[in-house]
Amino acid sequence: MGLGTGIATVCAALPHALSELEAADSQRLVSLTSIDPTRQKRLQITDPDAAPPKHWPGRDSAAMP
Repeated sequence: MGLGTGIATVCAALPHALSELEAADSQRLVSLTSIDPTRQKRLQITDPDAAPPKHWPGRDSAAMP
């Protein structure tokens, strides 16, 4: 990905990401994906409490006794 594409991705997705984060009731992970015109394809938002990624601290703590 070139620098211009990276900057365009951030510029296109940031307003949508901020509005989603304002409405969230807890912490969220945001992954910016592309400059696609549709909101759903610009970014991916994950609730780490519901679906923690592999690298998330405390992910396995619930499974431990």
